[in-house]
Amino acid sequence: VHFANWEGTMPERQLNMCNFQKGTLVHLSKEGLHSAVGEVVLWDEGKLVVDVLGEKVKVPPTHLIRCDFQKHSTVHVLSKTEASDKVYQIGEGLYSLAGGLRDGKLILNTNDG
Repeated sequence: VHFANWEGTMPERQLNMCNFQKGTLVHLSKEGLHSAVGEVVLWDEGKLVVDVLGEKVKVPPTHLIRCDFQKHSTVHVLSKTEASDKVYQIGEGLYSLAGGLRDGKLILNTNDG
């Protein structure tokens, strides 16, 4: 196991899975940080490096909120005002996240591409 200030071995029963893995979609909770959704890209000295709108921001895990939706999740659009007319013309209501962000916004994968 490798931590910022320690490296060694320990029994797996003393470890717990972290909510923030590489590729996890997150919101930055600290005021003054971006309001867009970001993606965890790596760990660095006990902090997470998050890609937000192409900018790499180093933050402690306590300043992050894991998004309820992750890549390849199926989501439902709740508000027509926040969705494009194209999404509503499809008529299904359930969409899959295509696996990424573009300009801080989630990419929806619909039946018509």
